Order: sequence, then C-alpha cells, then structure tokens
Amino acid sequence: MDDDVVQVCSTIISEPIKQLTLAKNKIGGKGAFHLATTMESDQCSLTELYLWGNQIGDEGVHHFASAIEKGKCKLTVLNLEDNRISTDGARRIGAAIESGKCLLTHLFLESNRIGADGARHIATAIESGKCSLIHLGLNGNQIGDEGVRHIANAIESRKCFLRKLYLSCNHISDEGAHHIFTAVKSGKCLLTHLDLNFNQIGDDGARDVATAISSNRCLLTSLFLEHNRISVVGASHMATAVESGQCNLTQLTLSGNPLAMCVSKVISQAVYQRKPVRSTIARLDLSQIDQLKALLFLSSRCRWTDTVHLLVLRMLNVLV
Repeated sequence: MDDDVVQVCSTIISEPIKQLTLAKNKIGGKGAFHLATTMESDQCSLTELYLWGNQIGDEGVHHFASAIEKGKCKLTVLNLEDNRISTDGARRIGAAIESGKCLLTHLFLESNRIGADGARHIATAIESGKCSLIHLGLNGNQIGDEGVRHIANAIESRKCFLRKLYLSCNHISDEGAHHIFTAVKSGKCLLTHLDLNFNQIGDDGARDVATAISSNRCLLTSLFLEHNRISVVGASHMATAVESGQCNLTQLTLSGNPLAMCVSKVISQAVYQRKPVRSTIARLDLSQIDQLKALLFLSSRCRWTDTVHLLVLRMLNVLV
C-alpha cells in the first residue's frame, strides 16, 4: 500500500488535482505521512481530501497537523471519519486549527474516539479567533454532556464562525441539550444547521429546544432530533415554539421519538391550523410515530397552507 500511496502522491504533484478521495484503503499512519509531506509542496494543488476508513490513527493526524502548521497546506476540506482517532489526535488537530496557518473550513471527524477531552481541544480551537471552520462533524465520538458543554461554550463565542454542527450518536442527554441550546439562543451563535439525532434528549431538553427556537436570536433553520426520547410533553412545547412567529426553522426532523398521537398536535398547532399560520417549516419528518393514527388524522382534519412547501412523513411508506 505504501508504494501505491507514493504513486498517488507523485500524481498529485504532477497534475493539478484539487480533490482526492482515498476512502477505505487502509493507508495507515505511513500513508498519511506521504500525503502530508506532499501537501507541503508548492506544486500540490489539493484543497479537498477525503480519507474516511483508513486506520490512520493519531499518528496520521500528527502528520497532517504538522503539514497544516507549516503554512503551505492548501486544504479547505479534510475528512478523517472512522480513523481510530483518540483524544491525542483531537489535541493535535485542534492545535493545527488554531495555529493561524490553517485554511480548513470543513472538518469531518465522525466515528472516532475523541471523547469529552477531545471535544475540549476542538472547542478551544474553534473559539480561538484563528479558526476558519464553518462545518464540523463530530457524530459518534462519545463526547457526552461534558464534551457538549465545551462545544457549547465555544459556539457562544463571537470568535467562532461555525454554521453547521453534527453531534449525533454522542450520548447527549437533557443536560447537554441545555448547554447547546443556551448557546444557540445567546445571540452570538451563528449556527444554522444542528444535528442531534440518536441521542438521549427528553422532554426537559425539548423545552430548552423550544425556548431557543422561539427566540429571535436563534439563527437555526435546520434541526435534527431523530431517535431521542421526546414525548407528548416535549413535542407540545416545540409546537408552541414553531408557531410563535419568531422561529426560523425550515426543516425539522423528529422521527423515532415516542411522540404517539401528539404528532397530530404538533402538526395541527405548528404547521396547519385553520387560522392564519405563522410557521415557516418547509420540511417536516415524523417517520415511525404511531403511523396509522397520524395518517388518518392528517387525511381527515388537516389542510395545506402556503407556508408548507414540502411535508415528508414517510408513514406506511406513503408520501403525503
């Protein structure tokens, strides 16, 4: 594999290649070294590098971080998903990001092992004032509520420029939701897209969601809360928030939550209603939520409004 990577690096130098994908090639730390060394060359034009599933580990991250810190690396997009990166790797990439020489705008670290301490290192970097990231993917890193607290403090800083944040599959509970949505409504947070799918957020967390999205300081337009623990109580709070007139959401997903028949309340109060509707929701996903009853309710009592452009329910495999 080393010889193959060396050949690829030679091609990168000789051709004006700007985007390279080497997913699932098991290049390891040595392959990462060759690529990182190549990126330091003035002849390298790479701006996007996708390396998910390559077992590069912390060793590989160290090589990329060193290349970035030298100021010759032109990368704006770096995908290191599923690469066995731990807290130490997160520390190194964090240091590179805040070096003042990093051009990255999109960083994908999904399905690694950075944990809460790793999240702390990344958070320190994104609030440093030297970080250019607008997209950060941390899905599946077991950062928990403690890690979310660090990230929340960072996105509340006026020095953080993140627009899209992915935190699904991270064991985040109501406590973590409180941290993140307190930041979202602070008036300093620039997030427009937030993914919290497959966590453990319940009704208390949903209340914090509702408070945030009904604030005119919240810039969120897309919010993903699939497969959490939100019930009738939490959904009712969110329904009220959506119809408040202050909510900027255009996309909301709640599939896989134990909402039961409150789906009718969410839709009737927040989207349809027979009085003038103030909701801007254009895409609503309520899959896997007491499907037959909700579908029957919709067919018998709800009507379309001008503010609803696309409604995706996927109930009984039917697009309504």
